[in-house]
Amino acid sequence: MHVTLIVNPRSGGDRTRRIIGDLLGTIRHHFPDAQTQLTSAPGHAIQLARDAAHQGTDLVVSIGGDGTLNEVVNGLMLAKEQDNLSTLPQLGVLPQGTGGDFRRTFGVEHRFEAYLQKLKEDVSRPLDIGRATFLNHEGQTTTRYFANILSVGVAGLVDQYVADSSRAMGGSAAYFTSSLKAIQRCALAQLRCTIYERVSGQPEERVLHLRSRNLAICNGQFFGGGMKVAPMADPQDKTFDLINFNTTTKVQLTYLFRSIYEGTHTQLDTVQHTQAARLDIELLNDDVRDTFLLDVDGEALGTLPLRIELVPHALQLKL
Repeated sequence: MHVTLIVNPRSGGDRTRRIIGDLLGTIRHHFPDAQTQLTSAPGHAIQLARDAAHQGTDLVVSIGGDGTLNEVVNGLMLAKEQDNLSTLPQLGVLPQGTGGDFRRTFGVEHRFEAYLQKLKEDVSRPLDIGRATFLNHEGQTTTRYFANILSVGVAGLVDQYVADSSRAMGGSAAYFTSSLKAIQRCALAQLRCTIYERVSGQPEERVLHLRSRNLAICNGQFFGGGMKVAPMADPQDKTFDLINFNTTTKVQLTYLFRSIYEGTHTQLDTVQHTQAARLDIELLNDDVRDTFLLDVDGEALGTLPLRIELVPHALQLKL
């Protein structure tokens, strides 16, 4: 098996850089011919994964945080959809970041040996991928893929604060304190959502007008360093779970965050749930645009308008 390891040495608050020798030594004991590629800048893993797909590697392993995984997914999906490669590598994950939200959905024990065992097993599972088209920070239309969750609203502000915070406190603490700061700035948006559902294999369109502090489009279950935002989500069921938070006050939103960690928030009147395979989202009150931002797998990448399409069973995952 031809294996390519894509490593972000800065993940986990630079922890990966400190242990990289031992880490790679253990992996090569099981995959002696594995090729190692170290990322050197944001976005580098996209090109590395795309190149690995063209080189015919059998397994691409993301070693880093959720941001690194997102870049690897984007590289593979670009090879699939733009370069028209008919055969793609399988996707492996060895989480080393501060949040670790993607792996939580699959219930794998957070130990290096447990992840390594999954890579060694001769089985994989299909993974749905989301394709998002939106405005980036320069106002240009761009497309990005995501494996876990895309949110619009307070989550984008949280991303900005997390990026500026110290990771020494750990992923969950960094996300929690950043969330409290973001709540003080977040605004209530008015959204127009055109939703396309799949009913007996046929698309069915409906329009929703939503008040929202945050709308999460979920392929996986967790975001924000352990918040169980979509307990019902299944990343291979060919549909997104949409969770909307329409709390009218910031005090309500503060208390709501506590229930999200427990996964009990979906029982509240201020939380709405629906499903979709494709959706278009427009922002109707432009005065909140500066604070109603996109969060794509933990990265603040732009703003509305937004189109999201599901690519069913786009990749094969070993996790």
